[in-house]
Amino acid sequence: RGRCMALDAVTEIVEIDTAAEVQLPGEVGGVPSLQELVCGWLARHLHALEEIDALPPHLAETVRNAIQRDRSLIACEGDLAVWLAAVSASGDATRLSLRWAAGLGDSALLLLARRPEWSRSLVSLDLGFCEEVTDVGVSSIAEGVLGLEVLVLAGCRRCGDRSAAAIGRHLRRLRCLNLELLKSLTDAGAQAVARGCGARLEELLLGGCSRLTSVTPSILADHCSGTLRRLGLGGMRDLIDVNCEDIARCAGLEWLELRACARISDTGVKQIGLLAGRQSRARAGWSAEEGAGKSPPPALTHLDLGGVGRLSDEGLGKLLSRAVHIRTLDLRGCSSLTADGQARALLGQTISGVPTTASQSPPLPDLGRVTLSACCPGADDLRRLFVRCRPNVTLFPKGEA
Repeated sequence: RGRCMALDAVTEIVEIDTAAEVQLPGEVGGVPSLQELVCGWLARHLHALEEIDALPPHLAETVRNAIQRDRSLIACEGDLAVWLAAVSASGDATRLSLRWAAGLGDSALLLLARRPEWSRSLVSLDLGFCEEVTDVGVSSIAEGVLGLEVLVLAGCRRCGDRSAAAIGRHLRRLRCLNLELLKSLTDAGAQAVARGCGARLEELLLGGCSRLTSVTPSILADHCSGTLRRLGLGGMRDLIDVNCEDIARCAGLEWLELRACARISDTGVKQIGLLAGRQSRARAGWSAEEGAGKSPPPALTHLDLGGVGRLSDEGLGKLLSRAVHIRTLDLRGCSSLTADGQARALLGQTISGVPTTASQSPPLPDLGRVTLSACCPGADDLRRLFVRCRPNVTLFPKGEA
């Protein structure tokens, strides 16, 4: 049957603009073969198949690979049904990525929630940028797939507080939640998630949720302070220095994004530094006891301050004197920083290469990746100095020795 359907597809290929077809490996730099065109058509019309495995094995594999590369080919509920059957047949129904499957709507998610081989097993679901999905579809997933631990809804612009309420009500095992770019999410939605999932929630990404206010950090600190390890608050225009006190109550933070939080100044960044200092002391105590058979205490290793234009040289220096475990630091767009101030804080010397004195030079963090502020005089000199002094650090923008 599969062979017949594949041959039937050939008759329709003449009507298809092949330039719009899926790019298959053999097409790169050459004319696609008839077999590749057939597989491209099938990848775009999965609903025409009862199951992918009805095709000859080499054709089925080509179609699967095309869908793996481009989830936008899953355009309707019928396509998803065929794809789910093919993926579950491979033996793994615990993780599913439908990112960029822009044609999928709520009915497709209801289908997923009602398929027992998925609803009982699924622990990770990525629906990023499925723009037709609404609160109704997310609610059906939350009610039907109770074992979810990882859920990505980034860019699902038609989802908001009702989705968050359903997540908080049903998904009590959730560890990681990405709600970035949900323009209609408000503090009420953030509160529903924090109250319902706070006992296990380790990662919460809220960047670009423009309707969130300065209330949200306080809510998160009240309900998630003991569990959060990764927190993204990029673009929160209402975030102010006092909110950093709430963020600093999350004692286990290892990853923090405050990009484009333009109202934060040295005063707020100081609170992040104090958190890092407490973590460093806890880790030093753990190290002194030689671990005592326990895992090391958490420490802040990733910090994104891009666009925090009120951060000064002095504020950066004080931050890094405490945050000694920082590995990744983003300072792009920090317009108040000077080249000399960055050199002192990051390299322990002036922009002219003169080492700072011992009293001015705290231990330098063992950085692995740094994005410098390039909007200051002497930025090119700073990059060259950085490459020369710390060649093992991945640097952006790149510099030359």
